[in-house]
Amino acid sequence: MNEKKRKFFSFNLSFVEKLVLGNSTERASFYLTKNLFNANSILKLRLMPVLLLPLVATAIAVFSDAEDMLIISGLNKLSNLEVYVLNPSITITLIMVARLVYSNTKIAFEGDENVQSLYSVLPVGSKFNFLKGVNKFINLYLILPVSLISLGLVLYRIQSVDIFINYIYLFAFISLANTLFMRYDKIFPFTVQSTKFNNSTKYFQLLWAILLGLALIASQIFLFKNIIFIITAIFVILAVKVLLNKIYS
Repeated sequence: MNEKKRKFFSFNLSFVEKLVLGNSTERASFYLTKNLFNANSILKLRLMPVLLLPLVATAIAVFSDAEDMLIISGLNKLSNLEVYVLNPSITITLIMVARLVYSNTKIAFEGDENVQSLYSVLPVGSKFNFLKGVNKFINLYLILPVSLISLGLVLYRIQSVDIFINYIYLFAFISLANTLFMRYDKIFPFTVQSTKFNNSTKYFQLLWAILLGLALIASQIFLFKNIIFIITAIFVILAVKVLLNKIYS
């Protein structure tokens, strides 16, 4: 049984890991988080219930009879170049979960109150790169699978390439937002005592998620008028993210 727990990621995406992981600092934090998730049931209990939120929200939207639960109403296509905008109940929930999962990796485990001092003596070259490794684990093994399941649920109801475009744009948007957040994040993973991670911290993360969601919707209403705008925006977002990664590293 213990061996099975250690093999939680028996579907190991090692070929993807080799592509997405950069320097040794990224790899160290990525595998640290991955191994902790495999071995620690407390960390699973922190993260797994949060990951169910977008699936529940998507399932409710899909299996209700109202199409307005999936697509923003009142935005009818005026040309074939326009793309339908996914309902904020789905997109904002995914943004919210991405923020909450990341923030939950800050909470220390009981009895590990000296983790911060451990980081101070370890040769961590760049805190940004270290946090980037944690974030890549979250995206690859947690947020991406949840997003794909959510995508599959929506496609069950609406078979349209517009849905794919919405999720690609959403994932690019979340990725850029996380890069900006990590630049100003001064806290190493698993160092904040649970008593200090109170409701006000969670409310702050939810507020940021809502603000990001509003920015996403505002950009979609404009960009989704023309698929050329969307494709251009996705390439610009990814280019800015790559540039910022080089600047911040």
